[in-house]
Amino acid sequence: MYVNEKGQITNKEYQEICKTSARTSSRYLADLVSSGLFEQKGTIGKGTEYSLIRQMRHICAKRFLNTLHRH
Repeated sequence: MYVNEKGQITNKEYQEICKTSARTSSRYLADLVSSGLFEQKGTIGKGTEYSLIRQMRHICAKRFLNTLHRH
């Protein structure tokens, strides 16, 4: 839901919201990218942002919210 409202999320934001380590957040975000739900903007490291693929927003918002609640 956060990404749907804000348009994007960083690893740091994901860590704060989900209360995970940097490594765990990176792994989850990479999984979301490889599954085709998110797209990565920028290279690895600071400044990298992740956003829902536009055509998937309405389909995936609920699924992403469930992912956040599990972690």
